[in-house]
Amino acid sequence: MRNVLTTIVAGVLVANATCDAQSRLAPTPPMGWNSWNIFYGNIDETKIKQIIDAMVSTGMRDAGYKYVNLDDNWMANPARNAAGDLIADPVRFKSGIKSLSDYAHSKGMKLGIYGDRGSMTCMNIPKSGSYGNEERDAKTFASWGVDYLKSAATADMTVRWSELGLGSSVFVRDVWERKDLGVFPDVYTVSVPSHGLALVKVRGWRDPKATIWLSDLHIHSTTNAWKFLGVDRSVAGNALKIGNKSYAKGLGAHAASRTVVALRGKYAKFQSDIGIDAETSSGSAVFQVFGDGKKLYESPVLKGGSAPVAIDVAVEGIDSLALVVTDAGDGNANDHADWGGAKLVPETSGVLDRGAVVGNWQGVVRGRTLVLDRTSRAAADLRVVDLRGRAVLSRRVAGDHVEIPLEGLSSGVYAVGLGASSRSFVLD
Repeated sequence: MRNVLTTIVAGVLVANATCDAQSRLAPTPPMGWNSWNIFYGNIDETKIKQIIDAMVSTGMRDAGYKYVNLDDNWMANPARNAAGDLIADPVRFKSGIKSLSDYAHSKGMKLGIYGDRGSMTCMNIPKSGSYGNEERDAKTFASWGVDYLKSAATADMTVRWSELGLGSSVFVRDVWERKDLGVFPDVYTVSVPSHGLALVKVRGWRDPKATIWLSDLHIHSTTNAWKFLGVDRSVAGNALKIGNKSYAKGLGAHAASRTVVALRGKYAKFQSDIGIDAETSSGSAVFQVFGDGKKLYESPVLKGGSAPVAIDVAVEGIDSLALVVTDAGDGNANDHADWGGAKLVPETSGVLDRGAVVGNWQGVVRGRTLVLDRTSRAAADLRVVDLRGRAVLSRRVAGDHVEIPLEGLSSGVYAVGLGASSRSFVLD
């Protein structure tokens, strides 16, 4: 038993929700013992009762280690009965989990249990996962008197390149395996193992037509006079709404408020509707937009019940964007200030468009030929790289009109650089 007790660890508990926020906090960190580290899946009710007794007799319970947690393989195989309820293994836990929970409680201990948010647990027991049965399983655990739930997951995670502001055809590399996975046109799905991690690196170019919602970006810092900044919600936690217009995306602030987001010079415009959220009929505020410490925009006083005001602010070259709301000098009662549909328009000067002149040169792909027109005839170094960052073409060019054959390149996305600037293009 001495070796068994060396596996005592601190745990994490989600307490039962109540109306009193303070009562949701455990007075001490929940601590106890978990079966996996010593027994793996080889568990039964006799072993668990022995552990409970040992926790009491050695003084661990009185020291605050009150949880004894069953990990994977406590359930039957398959894990559900005909009614769809989880059931314990009828041989190893012949008395049932409710009986084991009662035993733990009689000793002044608490019982924890393991579940999985996916279709099955780590030991691949059929029907053992809680996906689609979350409420049913929660009620089952409660009926057994379970005090603690460890919920794991094996899940697929999918990301669309448009959600990252990238164009189609993005290169993906598995960092752990040091393996190139290839180029994926619009979307990528990665399987994340239970108790595991997935780490991939993606490389692509910004899509000039992508919608970059401000609420999807990392917020560098924020201050709010009341509650917390609402992300895609109002400051009171409701759906964003200014006047009669609702918003699925945006930020909900309360004066006085300041929210800072790093732009790193990647965007051309900041666009948003502003106003007092419809959840209050009063309130008044002034909205300000700062770029690198310089005020770029200031609204008039906007009051509750008014229609939204659309703003369009140039932020080209801006590294740090600050969204500020003040109380308009009349106190901040009910100043629920929304940035409705707040978004960023990408800087398009790095994208090769249909013959559009950008900077000091323009470029267009015609068939399998890259055509460049320049405002300068001076010699310059041209380079083309693929999504892996490999140089596939380099050339010294001169003159104001240059045509470069691309016959040796396969279809895909490339970046062409000339001098200090670059653009991307798709080769069909």
